[in-house]
Amino acid sequence: MKAADISGQLGRRVHQTPDSRESVGLREMRIVLAVTLCGFGGLFAIAFHQRYWLWRDCFNELGRCFDPATQDVYLEQSGTVYGGLAALFLVLGLELIVRRRRIY
Repeated sequence: MKAADISGQLGRRVHQTPDSRESVGLREMRIVLAVTLCGFGGLFAIAFHQRYWLWRDCFNELGRCFDPATQDVYLEQSGTVYGGLAALFLVLGLELIVRRRRIY
């Protein structure tokens, strides 16, 4: 019998639940996406630390810092870019981990 036939016989509506494999698949995809976003957030946090935080006292009025040992020029704008991307990816990843949403 079909679900419509059963609901007609019982006089009530039969609710169909989503396939359990589909729910598990969506949950796994959400976990993989959350871990990936947190991973990118961690990488951008490392870049923020290496390219800005270590040199924050060295920047001149033009927003540049020259390291004579490695011959590198560090830019003050990198703090905004790497810090913003790190915060964005970490917040999105942690929201997917902490907040339990139903996806149908």
